[in-house]
Amino acid sequence: MNWKYSIRAEIIFDSEKNAKMALESLKPELGQGHESRASTDIKLKNNSLALNIKALDRTALRASFNSFTKSILLSGQFLEVIR
Repeated sequence: MNWKYSIRAEIIFDSEKNAKMALESLKPELGQGHESRASTDIKLKNNSLALNIKALDRTALRASFNSFTKSILLSGQFLEVIR
């Protein structure tokens, strides 16, 4: 697909363990095929998650970015609660 827009972000966690837990919580959302106008890839890099989103339009890019960053922030808050 010819992606017109993209964004990359890196979210840093306190530890690699917390980054892994956040990634595991996001896996059900990845590869579900519901993103017809955007594609999201998340990789674990030591104690951080590298987020790469590509989209056909700005609206889809913003929606995907907001959705995944909100989920990542919620998983971080959850990790704080269970400590």
